Amino acid sequence: MNRLNCANLCTIAAMAMTLATLPALPALRAHADDVLLRGSTIALAGCEVQSVKGGVVSFIAPGGRRMQQPFDEVAAISFDNLPELDSAEAAMLEDEHQRAIGWFVLALADARDDIQRQWVHVRLAQAHNAAGQYACAAGHAAAVFALDDNPLWKRLAPSCPPDEPAFAAAEEAMQRLQAASRAVRSRELIGLIDEMSRVVRAARETAAAKGNGRRIAPGSTISGYALSELGALRAALSGPPAEHAPTSETVNASPAPAPAPAPGNRPAPAPGSGPASAAGAAPQGDAPPMTLTPAPTLPELPSVHDDVAADIEAMLEDGRFLMALDRCEAHLRGASGDEAARLLAQSGRALRGLDRPREAAIALTRSALLYPDSPAAPECLLLSAEIYLELYHKPATARRLAEQAHQRAEQRRDDIIAKRAAALLEQLRGRT
Repeated sequence: MNRLNCANLCTIAAMAMTLATLPALPALRAHADDVLLRGSTIALAGCEVQSVKGGVVSFIAPGGRRMQQPFDEVAAISFDNLPELDSAEAAMLEDEHQRAIGWFVLALADARDDIQRQWVHVRLAQAHNAAGQYACAAGHAAAVFALDDNPLWKRLAPSCPPDEPAFAAAEEAMQRLQAASRAVRSRELIGLIDEMSRVVRAARETAAAKGNGRRIAPGSTISGYALSELGALRAALSGPPAEHAPTSETVNASPAPAPAPAPGNRPAPAPGSGPASAAGAAPQGDAPPMTLTPAPTLPELPSVHDDVAADIEAMLEDGRFLMALDRCEAHLRGASGDEAARLLAQSGRALRGLDRPREAAIALTRSALLYPDSPAAPECLLLSAEIYLELYHKPATARRLAEQAHQRAEQRRDDIIAKRAAALLEQLRGRT
């Protein structure tokens, strides 16, 4: 039986082996779930995962000790009789995100209960975000919200720039987001669903204008892969390593696909013939350049909120980041337009000061994506670029964000941000 972590495997490098080379266990254990926590090199073998709920993973560790860990502190789970998940995690450790996504898709199709389905949705949302595929990440995050509307899941919202999925992919993401909006009661998650829907809806409209797809029946695909073609996906992933990981365009039936195009420009996958599944639908797409519609004349921030902004700014300058964050969250509840954009930007700066860069990236990109004409957009784009370079080590994405920041700053005659963006672009020169 293929396993992600056996008792004899002690290092992350061992976990990164492919499914074909992972050692087999001699016998099935009574509780054969393995849990790997972030920062650890040895998995807790022989656990029993009891729930993935409320933003935490609850499990019984060896010896009967009950444990709970926040979902984003769990690096990997290996469920008994779900080897596809093991292969996905191995690919993730090698930063082979597209290959990992393919295995996660197969794992979701074979998941046996809500615990497994919820966890695989979590990992798919994280994998698509790592691959720069906003629409897919939003769709799977929405699937998690629909199964459990605890506000702690908000950290699963995508932080990557928007992609350009095919129409069918964007349609699938919207279906998942709409289902979540009907099921979720948490005001915090409802607001997040609305924001993600706004981004995905714009991508769908762009794809529809290009006429590059047809509607997909709900439940007929997972992350753009037709359920009827998952056998071909499995064969492609299980075969000899290829230069490019299989994508839905190379697996789904489609006429003469172009060689290795960006997934965001894929032809729409053919609808599958399988029944509607809890696995859900989601789009795909690598991280293309972030495109923000230029505005020739941009309004200044309304002065009615200047006192609040000045207070928060003073807190940020004094290093009172937690107080600034609390103030931002209190005023965000009733904010809109430029005020909301500024509060999100200040939230991002506060989170960065609190050494919470992942959450900072979410706040900053939300501000830039939802309010691209706001005066806060150039700085948000620049700070996001810095985080993508420092935290995610993605110079290509950082360069695209910095270019947008420079363009917007020059448009607004913001010399300070323009110079900072130019300096970052110079630093990124020649890096890929």
